[in-house]
Amino acid sequence: MTDLFFLEPDEGDAWYPFVDCRPVCELRVGAWLVRERWEGVSRAESAAIFARRHLHGFVEDGTPPVRERSPVAGPAFVARSDFAPSGAAPTLPKGPASLVNDGVVVGWWVPEGTTWNGELSGAQEVEIEGVALLGAWDVITGMEHLLAADVADFTHE
Repeated sequence: MTDLFFLEPDEGDAWYPFVDCRPVCELRVGAWLVRERWEGVSRAESAAIFARRHLHGFVEDGTPPVRERSPVAGPAFVARSDFAPSGAAPTLPKGPASLVNDGVVVGWWVPEGTTWNGELSGAQEVEIEGVALLGAWDVITGMEHLLAADVADFTHE
């Protein structure tokens, strides 16, 4: 089984008022939560959300536990919560990979026998489609870019 871990944004005003009450990966961008989008493209099961201490008590049905950041042993994905993936799953190499969107690392593929500790040495860059979320206002921007395709996919299913 492959695990999926979420890396919440650093402290700052960009995610106010959400930053005080819920993880960013639990926000809806388009028809899906950011967490659900990552689960879809990674085909992994959410294991934990790495967030600031004041969110450690956050509990909601279907949400993985919120805890301190720690090393992640593969096979696993580590995904930034401030990125909403779209489209098909990326083609992964056998070794470690940095998932990149427009030149910015938005996640990591941690194969078995490898450990993520904030970086992955020797990681190959793999492009992933989606929308960067720079703050709470980008929840609306993401909706504009992703909702039509989400609804079309949902209707097809």
